[in-house]
Amino acid sequence: MSVTVTGLDALEGETAFAFFVLRLRQSTARSGVVEILRYLAPLIPDADAFIDELPDDIEDEVKLLGVPWLPPEAGHAVDAQRRLVEGAATVGVERAWFFQTGTSLPAVEDEDDDDTDDDDDDDEILVSDETRTKTMPIALDAVSNDLRPVSGEINGDDDDDEEEEDERELDDEDEDEDEETWSNGPPPQAGKPAFPVDGYPAIVDELDWEDFGIAFKMAGPAIPGENTVLLGFHTMWLAPYGGRHRNAAVTYDRARHAAHLWVDRFAVPCSPDEQVHHLLWIVTKLAEVLPIVHARFSGATMAQKYGGIIGDAAEPFVLGGNPLLAVYQTTGDAGVEAWIASQTQWSKEELAQMLRELAIEIVTANRGAEASAEVVDGIFDDETGEPVGDEDDDDDGDDVDEDDEDEDDDEEDDDDEDEPDDEDAGRQITSYAGELLRVRAAAGKLDPRVADRLLPILDVPERYEHRRRAVVAILGAVRHRAAVPALIKILEDTTIKSSMDSIAKEDLIAATAAALGEIGDPAAIPALEKVVAAPGTHNDTPRPVAAEALAACLATTPEPRSVDAAALAELLTTIRERSDGDLDADVHLAYGRLVRQLPSERRAEARNRLAELDTAREDAIAMLARQAALVLASPTSEIDAVPRELGPLLHDALTSLDYDHDYTVRNLHLALRVAEAVPDVVDAADLAWLTTFTEADIRDAAHGLLAKLGKPLPPAPVFDRDSARTVRDDDLVRLIGEPRVVGRAALIAEAGRRDLPLARGAIVEACHEVISRARTGGENLLDPDTRTLEAAVAVLRTGPFDDAVIALFDRMLRHSNHHVKWDLLQKPPRDERLIAGMFHVLGEKWGWQAKTAKKWLARVRGTPAYEAGRMRTVRSDDDQDMN
Repeated sequence: MSVTVTGLDALEGETAFAFFVLRLRQSTARSGVVEILRYLAPLIPDADAFIDELPDDIEDEVKLLGVPWLPPEAGHAVDAQRRLVEGAATVGVERAWFFQTGTSLPAVEDEDDDDTDDDDDDDEILVSDETRTKTMPIALDAVSNDLRPVSGEINGDDDDDEEEEDERELDDEDEDEDEETWSNGPPPQAGKPAFPVDGYPAIVDELDWEDFGIAFKMAGPAIPGENTVLLGFHTMWLAPYGGRHRNAAVTYDRARHAAHLWVDRFAVPCSPDEQVHHLLWIVTKLAEVLPIVHARFSGATMAQKYGGIIGDAAEPFVLGGNPLLAVYQTTGDAGVEAWIASQTQWSKEELAQMLRELAIEIVTANRGAEASAEVVDGIFDDETGEPVGDEDDDDDGDDVDEDDEDEDDDEEDDDDEDEPDDEDAGRQITSYAGELLRVRAAAGKLDPRVADRLLPILDVPERYEHRRRAVVAILGAVRHRAAVPALIKILEDTTIKSSMDSIAKEDLIAATAAALGEIGDPAAIPALEKVVAAPGTHNDTPRPVAAEALAACLATTPEPRSVDAAALAELLTTIRERSDGDLDADVHLAYGRLVRQLPSERRAEARNRLAELDTAREDAIAMLARQAALVLASPTSEIDAVPRELGPLLHDALTSLDYDHDYTVRNLHLALRVAEAVPDVVDAADLAWLTTFTEADIRDAAHGLLAKLGKPLPPAPVFDRDSARTVRDDDLVRLIGEPRVVGRAALIAEAGRRDLPLARGAIVEACHEVISRARTGGENLLDPDTRTLEAAVAVLRTGPFDDAVIALFDRMLRHSNHHVKWDLLQKPPRDERLIAGMFHVLGEKWGWQAKTAKKWLARVRGTPAYEAGRMRTVRSDDDQDMN
């Protein structure tokens, strides 16, 4: 049996950092680690020194090990290293992953650091000598905050960092900017990973160079030695940037199996897009070794940065994401309760923190809390109706997190550094309270006095503009025409000069433009034209929103209508030059709707300009939006016969799944907008499945289109945990088997709570329905399908295991999509009829699932059923792996 080797390739460019990870067959003590390192010494830059520096207090047993690597030159050297690693099975190695980054920026020379030369000899490094990455000690637990096992941590002088870097001005750096170029092109980058990442892709536009990082929760229990892997990836992340940061570290929460890679004052000559996608590549590679459940972009807190300096020995706590935020947005309170009841991966402490964040977003506010609280229900005890403003609140500062207590003492530095932390931790509830009020306003359930009470807030700008953004959305929903002058003033006073300047402003401008579009007042036309015509990528976010609003306002004016040529030209420039799929689609549709308002001769001219234009995107959803724009820009008063391409494109967009649920919903939103514009090309059959989507807006749009087509469907019943408990037993069984139902997972969970034997058959059939539409490979399932399988497996795994249940479990195990079998393999039942399926899982060699299958099979090894299954299904190399 040889070691499975991944990523062992020839040297790439000029190595900025390279290391490899070993997974051992069994946990190994220090003496065994030394034996392995001596065996693999030819791969390690200075093996003797590395072994000598192994601390005596290394973890009692290690299962994972991060080790520095000397990548080979192309040719025979690669084969030689591979043969050596494959033979390491004799010393207990099971698998090896190799990683390298072959590009870097010129290192920053810190002339102010008088101790640099003295400290260099004391550093324990995993990187080449020319790399000056520094990291503060990793916080392992409450007892030991200083990690010094096989790590690659580079310990910097914290006092020097704090005193010197705080005072350094970026404009005074000695390095010539012309020399700040990559030695071998930008570092590797990746798009959205297979696991959820909170804050992406918004982080690209909101990245704060002062505090940047990513936290994540890893699957399963902690593995001894994985801290060395985390440090290796953290160093590989920062090594290419040549020391252009202040503090950096890994915060490791062993108890909750989570970690946080972070850096502050990350002053690098790279675009936010490049920085974000490089970090995503890092965690994507890390997930090959340590599967990740969830992640979130997040900077470090003050406690993380300076806890070691002030002697804070508190146990680290890392929340690697908050699924409840998305659950609440989609399904509300009922969905939150159902998710908490059904999930098994997050601890009570993590759930408590998630709920705290969610509560902050829904119930409380930091600054302006009193004004927000009074707005929430639209109930007014003060008959004078005077607005509550910040000028009357002498205690705003009392609501700020304790980390910001010294904010007034050190205005410039602390405002810059603490306020982003405060903003992230507080999560300014106003935006979510505003969303609640906006929905109530759209439904006609909001007290009409709310709008007048909110108007004064439009005159009070803030740093991140959460309150004003929430207020303009409410005023737009109630179509409050008295707000138009104040909304126009926001557009006139708020301009974006650069990408950094766009933070908060772009969302405020977009929300204000959308509100003016909902109100539809012609007075807003000049201001909206300026927003659409504003040049530069930093103005792209509000551009399509303002164009749609401009079209809505123009529609209220008498013909003939006109649009500033500069606005149309900038929309075409955006289509031609930007390579952003969502933006491309939105701008195309906005262009079509705007041109639709022009006289026929101008429409013909504008349509021809679009038709002759080369677009930066050619994927299906972009092409759909392009065809729709051309149809909308038809020069006749009625829409011309649609091009042949539009029908198939729209069919695919309405019926196809994208990478995951979120991307699928994004595509469906655009496809439904196109369908509303050209309903004649819509096939009613393509809409039926959308009437059972979790997202209410998708269901409503699908029902509206079906009604237009003369083929209405009754709304599907919607259930959550509470409403499921009100259903009678016989109806519960019937509804579980009903394909047109929303919240099937809640019904299945309720059947399990009642222990209804008659429901098991319906649950099995519901699972088969989900599996039948699951894609092969690693493609994600839609969220409702994922929840259905979660709930069903939880009920069925308790037994009894009749033939139907075993057949379902066997089908799950044999399915090529690891998401289908995910929950079953969390705690697979012990039944010999599953042996063949478990051999199939083992043969797929997919991370933790293969390990689970191996352990499960070990319990039945030697039985006749085991031998029969092995002979039928296992290839020779899998047989050796079991031995």
